Amino acid sequence: MVVLKRFLITLGLLLLTSLSAKAAPCPLSDYKFSGCIQGEVSGAGSPPEIQAIMKRLDFRLSTVLPWPKWLITAEAGMTGQKMVLGETFLEYRLDAVTTFKIGRFRPPFGNEHQTLPAKMDTIAGSLLYRFGNYGWPETLGLDSVSEFDYGLRADFIWPSLFAGLAPFISAALVTGNGRDVIPDIPSQGILRLGFASCLRLEDLRHEMVLGLSGAYGWNELSYKSGEYIPLGIPGDLTVNSAGAISITNFGVRSPVSLLGADISLRMNDLILKAEWMTRRIENFHSSGYSLTAISELEHYIPANLSLVGRWEEVVQGYADGLHAPGKPYSAATAGLKWRFAYWQLDINYVVLLYDFRLHAFPNSNIVMALLQVSF
Repeated sequence: MVVLKRFLITLGLLLLTSLSAKAAPCPLSDYKFSGCIQGEVSGAGSPPEIQAIMKRLDFRLSTVLPWPKWLITAEAGMTGQKMVLGETFLEYRLDAVTTFKIGRFRPPFGNEHQTLPAKMDTIAGSLLYRFGNYGWPETLGLDSVSEFDYGLRADFIWPSLFAGLAPFISAALVTGNGRDVIPDIPSQGILRLGFASCLRLEDLRHEMVLGLSGAYGWNELSYKSGEYIPLGIPGDLTVNSAGAISITNFGVRSPVSLLGADISLRMNDLILKAEWMTRRIENFHSSGYSLTAISELEHYIPANLSLVGRWEEVVQGYADGLHAPGKPYSAATAGLKWRFAYWQLDINYVVLLYDFRLHAFPNSNIVMALLQVSF
C-alpha cells in the first residue's frame, strides 16, 4: 500500500510539473455541473413498517484545465445522513482513443458498476454488487467490487470499425478489493474488454454492449459484525455486545480473483441485460447472476413509462450471517419507471427468496418508491 501510494503521488507531481513546461494555456471555460437528488419511501412486514429517507444527493463538476487535453472531475454528496466523496480524478485525453485517469473513480468491472445512480434500472442495485440492502440491517450480495477506488486507470475506446462495432479496453491498478476484504494490503489489477455497437435505421434501433472483466490481487477475507446468527459453519466466531454471533476472519492472506461477463442489448423498445460474476479467495468461492428486462411504452401510450423486471441469484461458499454456505438466495423485482422533464418516479416490489422455495425471513417482501430530480 505504501509503495503504491508513493508511486501515485510521484506520478501526479511529475504530471503537474510537466504541464507548465510543455502545455500552452487555454481558457478555463468549458465546464459541466450535474447531479441528482433521490428520496425513497419503503415498507416491509405485516403490518408494513414504513420508512422515508433522503437516499442520495450527488453534485458533480467537470471542467477543462488551462492546459490542452486535461480535465478535472469532482463529485461529492450524501448517502442518507453520511457525507460521501464520489469520483474525483485528474484526466488526460491523449487522443480520440486513449484516456488516462489518476485519483478516485469507479473500477472498470462490469456493466452495472459503471452506471451512475441517477440511471440505475431499479431502485436497489443487484445482489452482485451489494448496492442495496432491501430494507434489512445488513446489505446482501457478493460485495466483490467497491463502488469507488483510488488508483490509476486507462481507457481505450476505438471508433466504429464495421456494423457499428466499437471495441474498448479498460485497465486499472486500484487500492482496494471490495468492502468485505481487509483493505490493509490494498493491491488489485483490473481489466475489462469488450465492444459496443449502435445501429439506427429507419425502423430499427439496435444497441449492444458486451464486456468481459477480470481482477486479481492479494488480501484477506473478513466479515463485519452482523445482525443475524449465521446459518452455516463460519470461520472464527465471536459474540458481540448485542449477543449476536458475528464472523471476524475466514483465513490467512490469500490471492483474490474475480471474473465477470455482462451484456446489454436493445431492440427498439425492449432492453435486455444480463451479468454474471464469480469470486475466489483461497478456498472460498462465490458466484451469482442477474437478468433484467425493460419494456419502454412511450410509443404506445402518451407517457414516458417503462416496465422493469429482474431476477437474480447469489451463492456463497461461506456463511455471512444471512444464509448457509452453498445455498442460493434469490430476489425477484417488478417495477415501474416514469420520467417527466427532469423528474423520475420509480416503484419497485421485491420478493427475497431463499433456496428457491422458502422466504429468507418472515415478511421479506418489500415495496419501494423513489422520486428523483436530475440537474
